[in-house]
Amino acid sequence: MEEMAKVLIVDDEESLRSVLYRKLKSEGYDCEVAVDGKDALRKAAMKDFALVLMDIKMPGMSGMEVLPKLIAEYPDTCVVMLTAVVDTKTAVEAMKQGAYDFVTKPFDMDDLSLRVKRALERRKLLLENREYQRDLEKRVEQQVGQIRRYYQEALQALSREQMALERLEVAQTLQQEKAAGGVEKGDRVGQLAGTEKKLDEKLYELFGMTVPDASAKENEYASALKETLREEPETQVLPAKKEEKEDFDLYSGTVEVAILPPVSLHQMLRLHEYLKVVQKVKVLNLGGSVDKGITIRIQIDAPMPLIKVLKGISEVEKASDESEEAKKVVPARKGEVMPPRRVIVRLLKRSSSAESSGGGAG
Repeated sequence: MEEMAKVLIVDDEESLRSVLYRKLKSEGYDCEVAVDGKDALRKAAMKDFALVLMDIKMPGMSGMEVLPKLIAEYPDTCVVMLTAVVDTKTAVEAMKQGAYDFVTKPFDMDDLSLRVKRALERRKLLLENREYQRDLEKRVEQQVGQIRRYYQEALQALSREQMALERLEVAQTLQQEKAAGGVEKGDRVGQLAGTEKKLDEKLYELFGMTVPDASAKENEYASALKETLREEPETQVLPAKKEEKEDFDLYSGTVEVAILPPVSLHQMLRLHEYLKVVQKVKVLNLGGSVDKGITIRIQIDAPMPLIKVLKGISEVEKASDESEEAKKVVPARKGEVMPPRRVIVRLLKRSSSAESSGGGAG
């Protein structure tokens, strides 16, 4: 039983009001009485009643007229109607309008007590369920906000990685053009300064975020590009190394990324999560073990310089397309006619203490 639940008894017969008042009061309810419909509405406005026990037929404003007002203004209040046997049809109509139950006169006091108890239990369940729904919505909203923050952090990290790769590619392109008598560096910087803007637009669209001020981003990228070029020797064009040529090989379709042992579980997970957020890349599966090497099979939807992307990841020490070494680490699968291209990755060696203390840095 709901302790000290407030109950309003509404009936124009004083003797019945008195009997109901004493009975419910003896069962621990906080009871008040009203002599008619208007009195009931006045008292309902002054106190928050858990239950209203109300007669249908009363002089002036009847119970059927009071009922919709109570339901509309005090939806958390449970209403039980009192009626004579001949008014059963009206009582059923009252339940359609929002009353929880009805009791016919003359009634058994024990049966009345049971109906009041059930009505209050139902009200309690409804209120608890509503509170649960509110808490659930609040928790979902918090989790959505947390996921959005994770996406924003991933976006920022990816943007930094891609920006560094773009600068390196542009710097090498300018060197080659200058060696071949192409356009001046200043003109070329002006032509390529908008590359970062296009990259940002795609990344921010991917995560449903607003793109920052375009002019500010272009100026920042142009300044960074010029700084990168100042670090490069202008009087000498060095021959491209084997690794640099590999960097610009384009990969598409199914590719297997073989991570050489020893593999830190933390580093492998970071690399796996990074690949999952790269645009146009879908992680298909992951296999192997940390002591024998890990293989991540990915699907690339549009041609991209995969080795260059992998080298831009902070956890990667080396990335290459050394076919013979790749075959040793990732042997051809049974029944495979055209094995996918394979890339070898070696991760930076980290001590277990360094990972446990600084594993979250990226």
